[in-house]
Amino acid sequence: MKMKLIACAVSFAALAGTAAADAPARCDIVDLTVYFQVGSERLTDAAQRALQAQAKRLDGCDIASIQTETMSFDPDGSMLTAAREVSVLSALEDNGIAAPFEPRAVSHEAGALDGEPVEPLSRRVDVRIIPLQALNS
Repeated sequence: MKMKLIACAVSFAALAGTAAADAPARCDIVDLTVYFQVGSERLTDAAQRALQAQAKRLDGCDIASIQTETMSFDPDGSMLTAAREVSVLSALEDNGIAAPFEPRAVSHEAGALDGEPVEPLSRRVDVRIIPLQALNS
């Protein structure tokens, strides 16, 4: 039962990020958060749909850069963190969004309160997609 609740929360959180990112005009900067299951670098179905929706919305935009900020409180640390970032960037590229990549930060204790992880906040990749048109407006 607990696993089903976590999966629902992760799916809901990914969809909530999509709704917030859908509001700007087509070639505006997109901020999106992708959440992951414990110990996994695999994108959830909800995360894949969110990335596809943003790629579709940005169709026809020239992408200047993609920035990521990766958070992880998993015991596997940097290997898992890097794999999650690659999963997100690969999914964007598979959906036609490719640009120079700028990692903003990596944190292995993100979302921690008094040393304890806050789930699922500690297993995420924050993505900022910057269209060239947004820089010129």
